[in-house]
Amino acid sequence: MKRFVRVILIFVTLNMFSGQMGHAAITDFFKYFTFSEEGVMKIWKEKLHKGKVEYKLAKAGNEAYVHGHSKAAASGLYYEFSEKDRYNPTQRPYISWKWKVDKFLKKTDDPKFQEDDYPARVYVIFPAKVFIFSKCIEYIWDTPNSKHKEGDNSKSPLSSRIRFKILKVGEKKGWQFEERNVYQDYMELFGEEEVDDQIGAIAFMSDSDDTGSESIVYFDEMKIGYKTPMTPSP
Repeated sequence: MKRFVRVILIFVTLNMFSGQMGHAAITDFFKYFTFSEEGVMKIWKEKLHKGKVEYKLAKAGNEAYVHGHSKAAASGLYYEFSEKDRYNPTQRPYISWKWKVDKFLKKTDDPKFQEDDYPARVYVIFPAKVFIFSKCIEYIWDTPNSKHKEGDNSKSPLSSRIRFKILKVGEKKGWQFEERNVYQDYMELFGEEEVDDQIGAIAFMSDSDDTGSESIVYFDEMKIGYKTPMTPSP
């Protein structure tokens, strides 16, 4: 899985000034993906790393969502903002989504693999003109036998410019709603007092290639770039 985010960062960086990307603008409040129509998947690009995770639209009653089924595979879907739609999260810091894990991959005792496979991730990508200066935040749902605890932060073994925030560990009942202040997370994870970078892409994935196991996940209702939280502070 390690190369997935690197490939996305390279692709987005190389296209930063092409002016030919993206299909939708961010509103004053947020960009909202409901995954309720077949056409919405066409603006999400797929990036394969090892094998192919099966991503498809699924429905239960009136609810539609993305279903991901990974069998010893690693691939993800990403949405790339056009140059004019990229934005600094200082003024519009919030993103949110719903996710669910029905089947968890089986991690081994090998510490190398412990860091590589996660049933569900959401990426916020900050491309730079020079690739090596690009950054990424990964929001992670980890397995029940993880060494991590919810709320843990860590650096990716791939690069110090990729930071992990563990949001969920193990089984949870039903859909889980996540809302993150990307501005605050960026400063916390990278140890900086301000955010100079712009968000250039959002991605999500499930990967089980290193463990050779299987996971089943769901994603829905991704809201990006809004000003005030929808959930009250604790």
